[in-house]
Amino acid sequence: MSYSEEYSAPLRLSPNTFPDQCLALVISDLNDSPTSVDLKVFYRVFNLLPDRIGKSRVLDSAIKMFTLHHLGKIHNDQRLVHEARWSYGESLARLRRALDHRRHWATTETFTAAMLICLYEMFAVPTAFNSWMSHAAGMARLAQMRGPKAFSDDCDRVVFVAFRGLWIMEALFGGHDTFLRDREWHLITLPRMDPRVTDEQHELMIEMGNEMTSIPVLVRDGIRMRENLKQGYFDATQLARLNNRGLKLYYRLKDWHKRWVASVGLPKEVPSSTGDKLFPVVFVYQNFAFATVFCGWYACMIILQELLKVCKYPTAFDAENAEMVSNICKSVEYNGSGNLGPYRMGFSIRIAMEVASVEIQHWIISWITQASKTYAVLSPQNFPKIEERPTLDVADANALRMAYVDSYSQELLSSSESSDSPSPPAG
Repeated sequence: MSYSEEYSAPLRLSPNTFPDQCLALVISDLNDSPTSVDLKVFYRVFNLLPDRIGKSRVLDSAIKMFTLHHLGKIHNDQRLVHEARWSYGESLARLRRALDHRRHWATTETFTAAMLICLYEMFAVPTAFNSWMSHAAGMARLAQMRGPKAFSDDCDRVVFVAFRGLWIMEALFGGHDTFLRDREWHLITLPRMDPRVTDEQHELMIEMGNEMTSIPVLVRDGIRMRENLKQGYFDATQLARLNNRGLKLYYRLKDWHKRWVASVGLPKEVPSSTGDKLFPVVFVYQNFAFATVFCGWYACMIILQELLKVCKYPTAFDAENAEMVSNICKSVEYNGSGNLGPYRMGFSIRIAMEVASVEIQHWIISWITQASKTYAVLSPQNFPKIEERPTLDVADANALRMAYVDSYSQELLSSSESSDSPSPPAG
């Protein structure tokens, strides 16, 4: 059984091809892919761009850069991959000029160009690990300057939702709250764009994404608490408050998971098609979008369980973490397949690495070594050495900066309980 998205198609393209021709080929490739349903949102994003070609030099350059890289990788044409690298430098220069312009900085074209540059860096620039995060942070500031009303356009809205998860991560590792917690930003995600998703499933995806906006400030406060405890400073009131905040989100997400499973069902268990010795039974999901939602939830539960450890909660969560790690790894064969697989699995597999056994850490490193050939940000050089045995509550910001796409972003960009569980907080 194979879940790969790989496919081949005739290609007649030179590095001098114009942006509209590059884009037409990408749209055709996505539409003709055997998994075109699961790539529908990429198709939707690029299908919005043709009408904007010729209106902005920075967007034209960014389209050419990203599409040349995509086509070069799909068709194994190194000429196009090298030309994309040259176009990357040109796109960066034009983006800087557009951001300095008194009118161009706020346009849809500039915002979309920044998105394409950031995506290119995630897929193609292994030696500039923080560059895509810098662009994500810059886009967050740009979004706030434009304001929520600027995202009524379909193209703006798709780009906004696509980057919401990355903005959450930027706030998380920047040690500050996120503007996305404000309700006015939540309203942008309300329209349902994927016809495969029911209204109920769409609402659950939105709910998950909104809950995720609470995590950056929780983790920030958790890190501060950890440092205070290391230095011998103990404030029982602050510790109890942080513990209760973490528990409330923990139980909201557990309740969300029950409703999500009732709506979409659990993944099927099947024998590994590769004969994997560590995970001989793997998961198969309805589609890649749902698989990524599940993997995101597994990762979020690990984060919250590690946060509760910082708060001295009287549960080790070892069994719970082991289960979440196993579920993530059992999802790799399905959800990590094809050119977009590493993108879908990036966040969850990185979080799993934080609490996995040494044996599973070796398994993860083996997988990301292959995955990084198409998704550069997963390069093993960006992961800590296994013997360091890092944990989330002693996290280095750079070590955790991985590609995270929250559940609703996956809809647009791809797109139980144990008896000894802790009791919910009163009230």
